[in-house]
Amino acid sequence: MNGRRTSLITGASSGFGVEFAKLFARDGYDLVLVARSEPPMRELADSLAKAHAITATVIAKDLAAPHATEELVADLGARGIQVDALVNNAGFAQYGPFVEADPGVLHEMVSVNVVALTELTRRCCRAWSSAGGEGSCTSGRSARSRPPP
Repeated sequence: MNGRRTSLITGASSGFGVEFAKLFARDGYDLVLVARSEPPMRELADSLAKAHAITATVIAKDLAAPHATEELVADLGARGIQVDALVNNAGFAQYGPFVEADPGVLHEMVSVNVVALTELTRRCCRAWSSAGGEGSCTSGRSARSRPPP
């Protein structure tokens, strides 16, 4: 342990996930970057580690897969990583008439947008609570999914 706080960011291979990673790195947090696409995360991790003298861990994981959050939490434990800030940013949407939507895509969408978000939040909150500490949790998707006022 280096004494720094660690932020876990899902959906960290593009878009808001990249921007969240930049902000946390700038503030001195070590990072755990999680998404399906490893190459862009690896490039981001290397860049941020050099620019901010932080540790950036890349974990390629499809959060739509069964048991993905369990595997992710086990992986973090095996690496001795304690999460202090969770950014639930992974997610996607399918556009078009709901009745014409592919049931498999809908299942994946719910798995990522609801199940993984809920499970990661619960597991992090449980760890924070049992350690007698505190943590921070946010959903990056909620900001971009709301309609304009």
